[in-house]
Amino acid sequence: METKLDASMAELRLLSEQSAQKTKQIQDLRHERRDLDEQFEKQLLEHAQADCKQLTGMMHKKLPQELKELVYRYLYLEEAPIPIGSYHFSTYVPKPLRSGHQNPQTQSAPFIVVPDGSIRQDHSIERDDNVIYPDSWLLDPAYLGLTVAQDASKFYYQSNTFSVCTLDNATSDFLFRDPINNFTGSHRPQDAQPLGFKPIDHVRNIQIRVKYEHLTAYFSFYSELRNGEKDLMLEIFNTMHKFVGGIDSAAAAQLSVELLLMTDYKPIENELKRKRLHLNLLEAVRLPVYKLKHDLGVDLTVTHYDEYYLLFPRDVTNNFQLSQNQWSYEKAAFQKNGTNYSPSRFFISPGAETAAMEGFSFEHVMPLAKSRWGFDDAIRIACEPVTEGRYWPISEPLDEFPNVL
Repeated sequence: METKLDASMAELRLLSEQSAQKTKQIQDLRHERRDLDEQFEKQLLEHAQADCKQLTGMMHKKLPQELKELVYRYLYLEEAPIPIGSYHFSTYVPKPLRSGHQNPQTQSAPFIVVPDGSIRQDHSIERDDNVIYPDSWLLDPAYLGLTVAQDASKFYYQSNTFSVCTLDNATSDFLFRDPINNFTGSHRPQDAQPLGFKPIDHVRNIQIRVKYEHLTAYFSFYSELRNGEKDLMLEIFNTMHKFVGGIDSAAAAQLSVELLLMTDYKPIENELKRKRLHLNLLEAVRLPVYKLKHDLGVDLTVTHYDEYYLLFPRDVTNNFQLSQNQWSYEKAAFQKNGTNYSPSRFFISPGAETAAMEGFSFEHVMPLAKSRWGFDDAIRIACEPVTEGRYWPISEPLDEFPNVL
């Protein structure tokens, strides 16, 4: 005989089965809605791309070049430098330490004043929705068609100033790849046709931010690594050397480059240690600077920016004082002696003793600064002539390094 308890349990089982059926129906409806939303978004995107292509194709066919450029100026011309890559205005966190740094420290100033008195707007790791970036749909051939995308992109790269940092391969990814690589996503056809050029072919104004301030922010981390500080120096050198090597000598005269040396020397209380770090930074960019200046004839400015150590950004272009003849003499000296340049040859180690291949020990800071760079005691202004000897044009001892000159 069925009891009340049995009846109640049967009713509960029925309700549970009904609940499971309803839950499945809800899940099926959600999946159906998601599929419909995806189909809608896909069809909307296809119609939007088709409409845009029709409009831009008609514009390109009917408008004279003068009116096309007016349209391009309205759409693509930016007043401030366009940031490329991350960590422009935040302290770089080395990859092994990133798990505990969800919010990197940012610099406090919303803008920086450069030596000529002009103001350049600052930016953070967050994108500005009002800026047209290289991966904007306004440059995407899926919306513009290949011909218009080529035309508009060339104007975009020629007419704007770009600010690129030396970290995470940002310089190479931006300058030396076909712009089609900027456009990714499910709507991108597998056979998307490249635009047929690299941005370096058309960029006329570029600011390269040499990130060095994180060395002092995480000095203990770098000092504990074997060759950690020197490896950072070489990373900067390799990035800059690759940038210089990708410039077409025929187009170099049209290129304007600002090299912005980003440091944070406030935590370094010992002045001589600060000078050592700065000399290593200058050596990391020395060869690229002189190649830009003398071998390629690029319009070059070098600026030192330190939020706390310097009251204002300082134009330090003249610290690279070698004349064309002196630079040729330095290159010839390496060739004559059968030795190859590397910044490692002039790396100043933090200790009193150093292995031969590491360059020089700590006590060489001031002699090297005066002889190789012509610096005064403050290592701020190169006011003395470079003198030939142990530190210039080549260093002692003479060791083998990869050939880059």
